[in-house]
Amino acid sequence: MKKTTVVALVLTALGLILVAVAAVLEARSYPWRLRLGLPAQDAAALPEPSPIVPDEEEAVVVYLEAVETPAGQQAGEAPAEMPDILPGAEEDTAEEETPAESAPAQKQYTVIGTLKIPVLRVSQNILEGTGKELKYGVGRLTLSAYPGQKGNCVIAGHRPYPFRYLDLLNAGDIITIRFNGATYTYSVYESIEVLPTETWVLSPVKGHPYTLTLITCTPYLVSSHRLIVRAELTEIDGVPFEDPDAAPAEETSAPPDIETGGEGAVGAAPDGEKGGEDTGGESAPTDAGGAGGEGAPGEGETGAAPDSGETETTPGAEGGAADGDAPAPDSAAGGAESGGAPAHGSGAAGSAAPEAAG
Repeated sequence: MKKTTVVALVLTALGLILVAVAAVLEARSYPWRLRLGLPAQDAAALPEPSPIVPDEEEAVVVYLEAVETPAGQQAGEAPAEMPDILPGAEEDTAEEETPAESAPAQKQYTVIGTLKIPVLRVSQNILEGTGKELKYGVGRLTLSAYPGQKGNCVIAGHRPYPFRYLDLLNAGDIITIRFNGATYTYSVYESIEVLPTETWVLSPVKGHPYTLTLITCTPYLVSSHRLIVRAELTEIDGVPFEDPDAAPAEETSAPPDIETGGEGAVGAAPDGEKGGEDTGGESAPTDAGGAGGEGAPGEGETGAAPDSGETETTPGAEGGAADGDAPAPDSAAGGAESGGAPAHGSGAAGSAAPEAAG
């Protein structure tokens, strides 16, 4: 067998081995449970991230159990120093931009907590900073809010690892952060793609005062854009979270029942003044003797017949009305008050007419 043939076979075998190893590693990190529709693993069941071993000589790693946090951000308030480009780039430019004489003598990596995404089986240390820190985990943008704090907590990570499958997250998926001795649970509500220069995504989100924003490069191995995944705080140590600054819901009561017909309708006279069912301004009689009597001021004129020119009733008319059998209806009552006779009692009508004429 020729030497060149042997070399070609060896190289082919090595290539197949590398492909097989890559496939195994990819299969191990792939979120199969998400693809198969199985329930996500509990965050507490995920293993804790491995300790950080920096590559740099004399570099140190500090794990903080408690972090002093300043006041949170208000809605619409951008970070004090907005960066020109979003974090998460695959290439490291932070070290290149720092002059050698101003670089610290000893590099320090500060770990402030852990981040877990159960559905993706992600468990990572959270470091302060988004430069070389992303080689050892995920990093918090130092100008953003802290986990669990009001505002927008921004955490970046590289796309090959650990945010390889961040684009598979759906609304409702859970993200947990262990920070300052408390466990904060966030629920995903949206995913968007933006350009690296669209730094507005770092500002607090209106309508979501407690936001977590995850940032990584996209598409995979191209990195021309940034993938933004937003989640909102839902629980603290397993207890449902309620915004203390949210305005309490106003209790609304049904309006009182309003009667629109009959006696007791809106605008009706009080019981002591109500004389009948007529509400059109005519005064109904209250007893047999008052059918043709003098009405209340103004009421007789309102109920008078249009063709009557008389404004007062003669004494004879009053007597005739008293002899009547029953009070006249409302329409007849107006005629009686303007000089006409009641509907009943013909004798009374005959006697009243001459006296009125005389």
